[in-house]
Amino acid sequence: MEFAIKNKFKILSAFTTSILSLISLFLNFLLLIKINLKYSISEQTDIYFFSLMISVFLSISSQLLWEAMSKYYIQYQTKYNVKVSYLYSSLLNLNILLSVIIIIIYFVLSESQLISSSLSHFMNVYIFYTFLQNIYIFNKYILNIKERYSLFYLFDIIITSINLSAIYFISFNNDILLLAYSSIIGTMGIVIYQFILIFHKYKTQYYFLFYVKSFKEVYINSFNLKLGQVFYLSKDILLSIYIQNLNIVGLYTLYTYALKLVGLAYQTIQIPIFNKYIVVLSKLLALKQYQQVNKLLYNKILQTLLLVSASLSVVYIFLPYILQILLSNITEVQIATTREIYIYISLVTLLYIIIVFTERVLSFSGYYREVLKMGMFFFLLTILSYIFTSTKEVSYFLSLLIVFPNVIYAISITKFYLKSDLRTHS
Repeated sequence: MEFAIKNKFKILSAFTTSILSLISLFLNFLLLIKINLKYSISEQTDIYFFSLMISVFLSISSQLLWEAMSKYYIQYQTKYNVKVSYLYSSLLNLNILLSVIIIIIYFVLSESQLISSSLSHFMNVYIFYTFLQNIYIFNKYILNIKERYSLFYLFDIIITSINLSAIYFISFNNDILLLAYSSIIGTMGIVIYQFILIFHKYKTQYYFLFYVKSFKEVYINSFNLKLGQVFYLSKDILLSIYIQNLNIVGLYTLYTYALKLVGLAYQTIQIPIFNKYIVVLSKLLALKQYQQVNKLLYNKILQTLLLVSASLSVVYIFLPYILQILLSNITEVQIATTREIYIYISLVTLLYIIIVFTERVLSFSGYYREVLKMGMFFFLLTILSYIFTSTKEVSYFLSLLIVFPNVIYAISITKFYLKSDLRTHS
């Protein structure tokens, strides 16, 4: 009876989380529509979406400090409750310290006039949102470990709703800087509530400490694991620079919409498959069933590639109609440009699926350095594609397909370690 109740609770929790994730997705698209209706495809929207990309990059950079902490946090939570408080305090303080350093570096660059006046007008305020965002994301993952799964999306829904309300009800001289202030206010409120939960409800103690020698393994593994993703994100940084150098107003906004539509087609298929894959993978690795791991890897990659390809194709067919709904003032030329960008991003996404699945096998097996090497290899290829673009009459979007060698490398290195583990444990 008790097992049945627990099982029903888990099913209900999973259903609630799925519904909240869909609501979050819907509100984000509603926000995009409202941004376009209010500010059109303009320099303002380019600046906003470019700043958003910088914010994402900085938040991922801050995760260099704590990405691998989940396993250790769970261990300490069940055995050494004081150690949980030490670990949380250490990672929180390091996160805050890094965020402060980032803000100082930004204003030094801004004062040196290395950042355009139009971008600095927005970023001078928005940079403080990145500080709050780093804490917000860290706390969100902590609460997820505490099995508060629904809060993961509920917090995003609240922040997006505040941004939507700000756009609907506040004019602010038609300046998109309004979104910087609303993002700060919304995130600040959520962070305060997160702290109440962590320190009051879950009895976590705060300690003013930074580096703890016994957590050295957490720091090193987090750095190796996340740095690979930072290298992967280099593609978006270079792509942003490439688009900015073209000096075409609105192009970065079109790229953002294409990227979000690819993300929608990709995530709705990939996330459920990937979540199940992670659970099964963990069990197979724990049982040292490496042949089954190999089979699981290829089956899930093939399944995901086929379904995501179908999903991307459907979105592409209806792309002109979707864009006309999202962007009422979009021109035929802009639709054609967005479709071209959509094709290139789709191809790179399909290649990236293979990397994501193989990378997770390596990280779960403890080969964090190999994940880092994959990221570095990808970064090298990305730099080469950027150089190639600047010397030849080739679109940078097209040159991104040079990522393919990294897929071969990811598969090869994963197969090697699976065979190595199989020989060791046979």
